[in-house]
Amino acid sequence: MNGAGNAMNEAVGSLMDTDMIVLDIRFNGGGLDEVGLAMLTYFNDARRQVATKQAQMPSGSLTPPLLINLLGADAPYTKPVLLLTSPQTGSAAEMFTLSTSALAHFTRAGQSTMGAISDAFDRKLPIGWEFTISNEIYADLTGQVYEGIGVPVDLELDYASDRQTFFNAVAKNLEDDKAQIIGLAEAVK
Repeated sequence: MNGAGNAMNEAVGSLMDTDMIVLDIRFNGGGLDEVGLAMLTYFNDARRQVATKQAQMPSGSLTPPLLINLLGADAPYTKPVLLLTSPQTGSAAEMFTLSTSALAHFTRAGQSTMGAISDAFDRKLPIGWEFTISNEIYADLTGQVYEGIGVPVDLELDYASDRQTFFNAVAKNLEDDKAQIIGLAEAVK
């Protein structure tokens, strides 16, 4: 958390004079929700609810909704932000993406995220094997759940569905990818 905070202080501080920021999380497979939300704070001017979370109990019932709030920063970046996502954007990066729907200056572009937002519930079998299951339900402010379908984008782009093919296409054609992103950013401004 401290490392992410230090990096964000420096990055956002040096970008305050820009007209727009492009955040590319197309290949971000996740991490910790807390880190993503802490990073998103740098783009938020006031405490606000961004989502809810419920856990499924062994009985099959759900816990009461837990409100997920995003804190506000003292000097946030509130100019337009273009967020790039893809089906390779997963887990905590999806929570980050979902939370941007509460911030009017964000535009999501690319393709819907992976659809694997729930935290992992770890278990160990008597024979020593370990496994995880998804036992949580995250929803946006309207109650929409994106598990299994992914968080949608505002502007759809055409990407290869295979991860490696998509990654290689971007890596081999960085200038084309950059040009597409610049054109998209100009249109969003």
